[in-house]
Amino acid sequence: PNIVDLDVSDNGITQLPRNICRLNELQVLNLRDNELTDVPVELGLCSSLHTLNIDGNRFKELSTNICSMARLQVLTAARNQMKVLPCDLANMVGLVFLDIKGNEGMSEVASMMLKESVSRLMGYLREVQMGMVYGAVNLSRRGLTTFP
Repeated sequence: PNIVDLDVSDNGITQLPRNICRLNELQVLNLRDNELTDVPVELGLCSSLHTLNIDGNRFKELSTNICSMARLQVLTAARNQMKVLPCDLANMVGLVFLDIKGNEGMSEVASMMLKESVSRLMGYLREVQMGMVYGAVNLSRRGLTTFP
């Protein structure tokens, strides 16, 4: 099928079919306001996919299945149940927009860095991933109200 934009929002979907990878022309996938906790690894085979909306689901984390989508440019993951951003997010080298608003308990450091820019957050995550962040972390003058 030559589906380019697929919107299955507001349906109560609990999982995507593994054969979603057959939609090889898929560029935009809107999964907003369903009951998803992850996406199948096969979604990463949709090589044209550049925008993924998983707002308002039940994701507790951005899994490896999502973080391995290096071509993804836009990821909206607002209003889920995530508390942290995985270092694997740094593998998403094409990501230019990330929305994590409304995730109760999300690290203030992650939220603060994201406000500055996606590239700053991604750079920090790459440093953590490579073991370059150790010893001292300067969080002065960041407006934190609780310790991260």
